[in-house]
This record gives sequence, C-alpha cells and structure tokens, in this order.
Amino acid sequence: MTRLTAATLATLLLFSTVSAENARFSGRTRNGDRVSNGELAEWHDEKSQPKLDGRSLFDANNPFRWILDESSPPPPSPKAYVEFVGGDRLPGRVVGGGSDTPFDRRLDHVLVEPTVPLDDPNSGRTTQVRVATRSMRRIVWDAKAPRRLQPGTLFHLDGRETAFRTLRWSEAAVLLLTPGGLETVSVRDVSEIHFPEQDEWEAYFDELATLDPDGDATLVRWETRDGLVVTSSSNRFTPTSRGDRRRHENWHHLVQPVWSLDPFWIRFGGVRSVRFWKANEVPLSRVRPAEIRRESVFGSSWNWRADSSAQGTTLRAGGHPHGWGFGVHARTELHFDLPAFAESFESDFGLDALAGSGGCVRAAVHLGSDLGRRLHESPLVVGSVTVHSTGTVRLPDAKEGTTRLVLVADMARGAEPAGGDPFDVRDVCDWLDPVVRLKSEELANAVR
Repeated sequence: MTRLTAATLATLLLFSTVSAENARFSGRTRNGDRVSNGELAEWHDEKSQPKLDGRSLFDANNPFRWILDESSPPPPSPKAYVEFVGGDRLPGRVVGGGSDTPFDRRLDHVLVEPTVPLDDPNSGRTTQVRVATRSMRRIVWDAKAPRRLQPGTLFHLDGRETAFRTLRWSEAAVLLLTPGGLETVSVRDVSEIHFPEQDEWEAYFDELATLDPDGDATLVRWETRDGLVVTSSSNRFTPTSRGDRRRHENWHHLVQPVWSLDPFWIRFGGVRSVRFWKANEVPLSRVRPAEIRRESVFGSSWNWRADSSAQGTTLRAGGHPHGWGFGVHARTELHFDLPAFAESFESDFGLDALAGSGGCVRAAVHLGSDLGRRLHESPLVVGSVTVHSTGTVRLPDAKEGTTRLVLVADMARGAEPAGGDPFDVRDVCDWLDPVVRLKSEELANAVR
C-alpha cells in the first residue's frame, strides 16, 4: 500500500481546491452544445489556448458564444457610472474633462474615477480613466433609484429637468443648447445626464472600425460581478497572469474599448460572464429597442430588461442558463430598426424559470411596426420546462433605409389549457440568445 507524504497530500489538496474554484462556468457553443459548471483553464497569456472543460473557447468550427458563472446574479446598477451606446458600463464618478490637443479648448473626453479595480498588476492603483464623450448614453452621479432613459435630458440634484439639443463640457460645468437658448449648469448640481439619441447601428459600425476593421477578429464582452461591462476584441486584448496560473484570481486581461483613451486591466477572478461573436453575428440585446409596447390585464406588469429576466435574475429557461437576451412580461412588443442589409434573425424563447410550471404564452416575429407581416409564430408555451426556437428567420431584402423587426411575447388569453394560469399571471418570458446576422460584404462597406 502506497503511503502519501505530507507534501504529496498538500499538492493533491491544492489541485482539487484550484479545480473546484475554476469549475464555475457554464457555456454554450455556436451550434448549441452546452457545458455546465465546467473548468475554465489556460486563459493566462497570449500563447495559451483557453478551454472550458477541455473545449477551446475559440474553436474555428464551433466556438463558444458565451460563458457564465451561474452562481453570480446580474449585478445591480452602480450608484455612479457612465453608460455607453451598445451597453458598456464603467462604474465610477465623472470628476472633470480634458483635451488631448493643448491648442484646442474643446473637451473631447471626461475624467472618471473608477469604483472598480482596473489596476496594472505591476504598479499602483488606477485612479482615473480618460473616457471619450462621443459614445456616451448617460452619466449618473448619484443613482438613488433606476430612472427611465430620457434622451436629451439633464436631471438636476434639486429635481428639475432640462431638455437640451447639444452639450459642451468645461472642467466644472456643462453648456447646454436648450429650446430656450444657452444654459450653463455646474457639474456639482447635476444628478444625471441622458445624451441625445444616437443611431445604434451607426455606433456599432463605428465601434467595429476600431475593434475589427478587417472583419477577422472576435468581439469579446466581459461583465464583472461589480457592474463593469467592457467590449473589446481579439485585436485589442492581452491576457496575462501574476502568481499561480491555475487560479482565476491571478489572471488579468488588458483591454481597451473604443470609449477609453487608456487601456486598463480586468481581474478575471471577478468576471461573471464573457460573450463572443463575429462582427456580422450581432447579439440583439446590445441594441436598444426603437419602441416598446406593453399591455397588461391588471394595469401593471414587470418592465422589460436586457440580459436578465424581467425581475432581474439570470435568464434561465428549459433548465439551462442563457448568455444574453431580453426578459419581458407578456404582452410586450420589442421593436428594432435593423440595417437594410440584415439577413436573418434567430432566437430561443421560453417562460423564465421564475414561472415554474405556470404561465402560458406565444412568441411571434413580425416585420413592420403595424405587425402586418408575421415571419414566425411559436406553439403555445406552458411552463418553463420547454424552450422554443425560432430557427433561422430570413429577412427580406431592403434596398435602402431600415427593416423594422418586432418581437412579440403574447399572453394566451382564452387559449389557456385546463388548469393553466388565467390572464397574464406568471407570463414572465425570455428571448434567449437572440442574434441578427448581417450580410458580410455590406457590413464591410459600412465599416469602411
């Protein structure tokens, strides 16, 4: 009988501990294969090939679409943060502005003091990040409660609201062009700024021009447990490690999203999810709906949310988690304006796990804001066990302009099975991993 020495036993215990710590990610590949609570390994330097349960994250034939730490719920919005078109978010407080051109007095970026660690593992704490103003959706200094997005609105600390058309920064104030003329507001008196609406797709093409100009990279989005959301690409990303490479807390990923003038580090030990996609296969949840229409039997319902259930939990249906999508309460219509060269759409759909065995809904995909043309309709979905797939929904050619795609989650009022929930009770449902595919050649032209 072989005796284990103290050193051997300690080594075995260390390996088992590290494996248990690292086996926290589930994932889904492009063709739908799943891994549950798998061990993520080897994402610690530029030469390594990261794997989940031995499967390459970047397999050329069947790459992962996302990996997710199921034990970590979607993080709440930070108290202070900057949100960008496309969904990125930097927790922190805007403290001033600046310009990269000493002879130009216009401020092209603001200074943000991050409230999350972005440190270089070899040096001291990162105390400020220069953030470009052009892709901002909103700045929040003090979020006492979630506020509905109102583009082109400044919210004062005293509760007033000022609508504006354009905005310019100085070091301690903002100059607003309002319908009544120019107005200067001290930054100390501002609670939030919601910037004028930008075209979501033009912003995406602009982002690609920096992150993936040749169309051959992989887009990567990290979300951490403390609310940081960062999109970069394999062209602007470097993994490294400090200390024991087997431990996630020693992994550091150097990234530079388009909105940051400075690269910074993400501590992988705090990462909740990572998503991967090619430029022409766009996760639809990074695009805000152009219009939302809701109906409720009793006059109130849960609002829609991106990348979580309508009640703020991880998207989960059919017994599995999902990496991105929309949580809604039927009946809800989500209207999206797609580029003329959008080629197809696909998504899973189901009642969220919160519905249990209850709920009764149908999903439909329509073309046109008047729902005049139905491209797909699901069978009746009862309970959260069943997940329905739209399959590949082909979109008609549009010579110019945009294509209006409408996702409808409808209560099955009057069609409930015997013993089923009446009205919209427990009709909390999810659009799961929705993807819009764009024609590659036309996308390349738009990026150029």
